[in-house]
Amino acid sequence: MAIESDEIVYSRFLKDRDSEALRTLLERHREGLTLFIYGYVRNMEDAEDIMLNAFAVAAAEESGFSGKSTFKTWLFGIGRNLARKHLRKQKLQFWVSDTLEETSPEEAEDELIKGESRRELYDAMNKLPDD
Repeated sequence: MAIESDEIVYSRFLKDRDSEALRTLLERHREGLTLFIYGYVRNMEDAEDIMLNAFAVAAAEESGFSGKSTFKTWLFGIGRNLARKHLRKQKLQFWVSDTLEETSPEEAEDELIKGESRRELYDAMNKLPDD
């Protein structure tokens, strides 16, 4: 018996609100999506929360999956956007905080470059075939 594609499973979920179909997608992508998000946020608890939020967005009827990409690419895009939103929110909280940590501009730039390199690596890894 052939395994159904993610796109077929997702369309079954949307059409019939089949919770088993959503559970199947969650099982297939939970770990990979969490690790991908972790590459952005560097906190496993936050990464797991964001992963669940990404599935909540995907489960919404107005989610906007058009089929122009694979379901996995689309889902990981949602995760990336939510992770970036999380980081922006954290950055804002950091600047508002009374206890600002002193960092030189050179150190901040180095950290930014390292983080971007990691994100590019994770993006490239996610484009590789599963096998």
